[in-house]
Amino acid sequence: MKISIIIPVYNVENYLRVCLDSVVNQTYSDLEIICVNDGSTDASLDILNEYAKNDSRILVVSQSNRGLAAARNTGLEYVTGELCYFLDSDDYIERNLIEYAVKIFENFDVDYFCFSSKAFLDGENISQDFDIIADYITVKRDGVFDVNFDIGLGTNVHVWNKIFKTSNLISNNIKFIDGLLYEDIYFMWNCVFHSKRAYFDTDFYHYYRIRSNSIMENTNKNKSFVNAVSHLYNWHELFLTLKNDINLFSKNYNNLLFLLNMYRQRTKEMVNPSEKYKVEKLYQSYLREVTEFNNYLYLLQKAKKNLKEKLFSVEKAGNHWIYRLLFFKIKFKHNVIHKIINQPLRFLLSLNLALMQLGKSKFDVFCKTNTKNSEMEDVLRNLGEFYFLPNRGNLGDIAIATSCYQFFDSKNMNYSTVDMSLEQQSFVDKPFNLVYGGGGLFTKYYRQYYQDILNLFRSKNLQNAVIMPASFYECRDVLAQLDERFTVFCREKQSYEYCVANNSRAKFILADDMVIGLNTDYYKKEFLDKNNLKSFLSKNGKENFKNVIERLCPFYFEVQKQFKKVKKSSNTNIGYFLRTDDEKFFNPEKSGLESLVDLSLCASSFCADKAMDIMLSKLFLGILDSYDVIVSDRLHIGICSALLGKEVYLLDNSYKKVSNVYKNSLKNNKKVHLYQDVDSMMRDLSKIKNKMNIKRIKTFGLMNFLLEYGSIKNQFGAEKIIWRN
Repeated sequence: MKISIIIPVYNVENYLRVCLDSVVNQTYSDLEIICVNDGSTDASLDILNEYAKNDSRILVVSQSNRGLAAARNTGLEYVTGELCYFLDSDDYIERNLIEYAVKIFENFDVDYFCFSSKAFLDGENISQDFDIIADYITVKRDGVFDVNFDIGLGTNVHVWNKIFKTSNLISNNIKFIDGLLYEDIYFMWNCVFHSKRAYFDTDFYHYYRIRSNSIMENTNKNKSFVNAVSHLYNWHELFLTLKNDINLFSKNYNNLLFLLNMYRQRTKEMVNPSEKYKVEKLYQSYLREVTEFNNYLYLLQKAKKNLKEKLFSVEKAGNHWIYRLLFFKIKFKHNVIHKIINQPLRFLLSLNLALMQLGKSKFDVFCKTNTKNSEMEDVLRNLGEFYFLPNRGNLGDIAIATSCYQFFDSKNMNYSTVDMSLEQQSFVDKPFNLVYGGGGLFTKYYRQYYQDILNLFRSKNLQNAVIMPASFYECRDVLAQLDERFTVFCREKQSYEYCVANNSRAKFILADDMVIGLNTDYYKKEFLDKNNLKSFLSKNGKENFKNVIERLCPFYFEVQKQFKKVKKSSNTNIGYFLRTDDEKFFNPEKSGLESLVDLSLCASSFCADKAMDIMLSKLFLGILDSYDVIVSDRLHIGICSALLGKEVYLLDNSYKKVSNVYKNSLKNNKKVHLYQDVDSMMRDLSKIKNKMNIKRIKTFGLMNFLLEYGSIKNQFGAEKIIWRN
């Protein structure tokens, strides 16, 4: 993970070396040091060039003197690191700051990291024996916190004691305002309003220099009217920015009013008594502007609602029904409907109801037809014969593979399955088409696992390839391999936008996760069939079946051992299934949640055995079906539970895969609820705990497991698996 450090430089020849030494000597070396010379007239530029000559990580950019905000914005234009830090050129940092910050961002999905700072006083003579005079900025909280308005109020607005996620700054166009004093105010509040989570640390990693010859100058400067009202000017720029995002403005309207009043009081304290009326006048004009805009939004929303009601609505008024359709209003009594307009009215009512259905849940349709994936059939059929490479993984990946098999077979696709557990893949020796099973492999967490798949993507004999609905997160090495031969289905908007922004060669299509189309009714039925079993035995021979048993029995007992960890609570029928791997976002123990087991990890497979995938999917669905309510941060536990008609309480994973798939495919299902914090979820759960009936968990005996496996093998056909030479 690279970090870009932006250092604005203006006439700091006496302090610059101390600053640069603290940066180039960091214990973490993957740095990009962007020094912006803002028209210095002393030896600062010479010092920068000297350091840049000896360290290739340093980039020197020169511009005419435009001020601190402009210099920082210039630095932002050159940033290529995943993280970004603004350091003033007369301050310095601890040698291990960057290494520690990178660990924070690698382990927690946060938008910025905030740490404490000490102030020191020195003269023109520079030495390492600085006189530390104060704990200048002391962070009062430790750990990860959801960013809200209260967090913003309790955090200083300085940027030099924070490290930011670059993508958050760029995607929300967060920059400094040129020409304003206290430019950090606008920048930090803009960042707070656009951030989800932050990490705070009470330890001191930054040292802020107070120049002895500038204390009197700063004291006089604080009495300046122009300087004082800069607080209000910054607030106004923040308001103008939020106006461009109506949802964000509406959410933070009251917070904006609070800030405006706060900066009004602060400004009045800084100016002379004779100038306070000017502050009040400016405050009143800003207050009028923000309230008028809020009133405008209210009227606009009301007008939209009225327009919708006039277009199509139904209401009961006494013993009359009133129907509105395309600005026409029809009012009639119950007992004369058929006498007045008979068939025409029925037509209008049917049309009206059809229009009203447009706003209802589309989830039931997805369960059967997976409408967002309608383009998928055409893409796959154009391949002709292809090799299917399932994604190796846990029960969620097994559900994906099962859904893929179901989709291929229902469309009579001509395919063979690739088993990646085998040592050698012979099909790559001649031209081939490939379909990869999708899922969540292509993220920074599993880089070591997807190298074999990238080798297939690099094969010179690969003609065309399709990636089934997948997520992509910090995997530019994957995107670098995708060219014009690839059609890629992304299962959420975040991945789609990431792919399109980083690859202009492949074709990317937004689609639903494959499990959205899983037919769960199909898997509730019994597959055990004596005729199918006899046919399987006659085709494969008893000796081969014995080999199958020897292979399956250890696997069966291991799976059963894992499933036994799923214990039923004595007083509730809520299943808590929370993840324990690197994608974990919430800590179950600290959050007060008692996870039964990480259900998805109860089984893993290369997913190349169709019958085994069907059996494990049945076990998976059977356990979920024995609960009324499911709580999970596992995507496919959430999807499968929704398909079973359960009440689902979803928490996000570390890179927001769950929330983005929810927005793309699940948000219209009223039984699926997404939460960004555990407390609100637990409050909602407490209302329903006492309304549950306990059910017994469904499972398989060993003999039934083996016999049903054989039945499935015969009924659906043993898929063609590519074996080693």
